[in-house]
Amino acid sequence: MQNNPMGASPARPRLALVLGLTVTALLYLGFLGSTVQLLIGVVTAQPDILKDPASLQPQGDFSMFWYSGTLIWINFLQSHGIHAELSPWFWSHVSNIVMVSQHPLRLGWLYPPTMGLLAVLYALFPLKFSFWIWRVLALGMAASLLRYAGLPWRVIIMGLAGPAELHDMVGGQNGAITGGILVSSLLLMDRRPRLAGALAGVLCIKPQMGIALPAILLMRRYAVALGVCLLVALVLIVLTLPLEGWAAWVWFFEWSRHASLHLVATPFHTLFPAGGVTVFFMARSYHASLPEAWFCQAVSSVIGFVLLWRLWRYPGADNERRMVVTICLTILITPYSYLYDLVGYSVAMAVMFMRVTDWRRAVFGLLWVFSGYCGTLAVHTGHITMPAAAALAAALTWREMRGANAGKIPAPHVMIRT
Repeated sequence: MQNNPMGASPARPRLALVLGLTVTALLYLGFLGSTVQLLIGVVTAQPDILKDPASLQPQGDFSMFWYSGTLIWINFLQSHGIHAELSPWFWSHVSNIVMVSQHPLRLGWLYPPTMGLLAVLYALFPLKFSFWIWRVLALGMAASLLRYAGLPWRVIIMGLAGPAELHDMVGGQNGAITGGILVSSLLLMDRRPRLAGALAGVLCIKPQMGIALPAILLMRRYAVALGVCLLVALVLIVLTLPLEGWAAWVWFFEWSRHASLHLVATPFHTLFPAGGVTVFFMARSYHASLPEAWFCQAVSSVIGFVLLWRLWRYPGADNERRMVVTICLTILITPYSYLYDLVGYSVAMAVMFMRVTDWRRAVFGLLWVFSGYCGTLAVHTGHITMPAAAALAAALTWREMRGANAGKIPAPHVMIRT
């Protein structure tokens, strides 16, 4: 009896799907377990602020924000004739002054003063309590924005429970907030341009997250969004003046820039050996010199902007897939980004995971979990590979989008609410 090859072929894609999803689940559970252990450390550890020389303790980054916000409040009150001083407890738990640190590679404040507006909110509560309340608020704000932008809860939960957000949560960074803002802004660009522009303007607290937005907002049909974006950014800048003064902006442009350049020029294994996710850091991890790494980054950024312009040039494109490609290209465009900035990417991979079927779902599942394991891989191999994953995700999603538009594959269910 002759075998029927047509009957046997569907088994291979199904097997690939099952194996891929199994590996994804096992990898995620392992990452989740290690994160829970670290979060237990946050509960049991003493609330020292950046006292660890390597700043590796849980809530290390959040401590820096909290500390800086506290100093902003003290300086603000004193400048208005209100007596305020730091408690003995504060000084007993602080080993360096962030803003005038002699170790800018470790403790230098590299953010624009607009990030200080968020830091002063962190400082309204005691350190440990503030850490937990802002972890919950960050997730809540991100989830609310993504839901309003039209994503279903299963995608939101998968994106905000992914390895990228787990990494962000332990360090107390702002990846959930900035990632949720960026994804929501991209999804709302056509339906709610004013709101999309306002969200884009908020990203002035961390400009590298919105580095791809100029290629979109400068298009004629997004003139309203661009205007609102600039207005919101201007308002936030003005709000920094009574709290931080002009000196904060002078410091940022004169000193923070040098600290940033000094940081990226540091030998790869000296600082954040596995944290970088950009083409620049990838080139450095493969022993490229500084000029060579900057050249690689420049080429990647130019290509990324060209593709973005083409992607957003025509209206009526698939809204969610267009967002996914944009998020992936942002990783290839920006020269300065770390693991905790991949929450938007995690949401994007969750979108594609829910939209595709067969072996493609396994691929996007692995790309989703890789947002955490790219750091683990870098630790053990010494090489950063996240840009390669972002390029693969962008290529696969672009192919899906073109295929759907050409009618070559059935258009999947639409997740945007009407």
